[in-house]
Amino acid sequence: MADWRDRFVFGRRGPGYTDQVLLDLFSIVHFFSGLILYLIGFEFVVAFGLLVIFEVWENSDAGTAFWRKYMAKIFPSQRTYYGDSWGNLIADIVVGVLGYFVGVWFY
Repeated sequence: MADWRDRFVFGRRGPGYTDQVLLDLFSIVHFFSGLILYLIGFEFVVAFGLLVIFEVWENSDAGTAFWRKYMAKIFPSQRTYYGDSWGNLIADIVVGVLGYFVGVWFY
C-alpha cells in the first residue's frame, strides 16, 4: 500500500522517506547553508555553485559512503543512505538559494 508521502518522491534512490521526499528535516540545513553563504559575503553565482557542487558530491559514491560511515553516528537514518531522490536534490538547491535570498532581503 502506497504511503501519502510517495506523492512527494520523484526519482527515488534510497529506502524510507528521509532524503527522498521533496522537503525533509535536512531542508532546514540547506536553507541555513544558503543564508550563511550570503552572510559570509559570497556572490550569488559562487554561492549557487557551492550549493550545486555540494549536492553533486553528497550524491556521489564518495559522498554517500561518507554519510553512511560518519553521519550515521549522529543520524541513524543515514545508515541506509544511498543518495537523495532527484526531486530532493533539486529541492535542496532551491531551498539553499531561498536561504541566500532571505539574507539579501533581510540583512
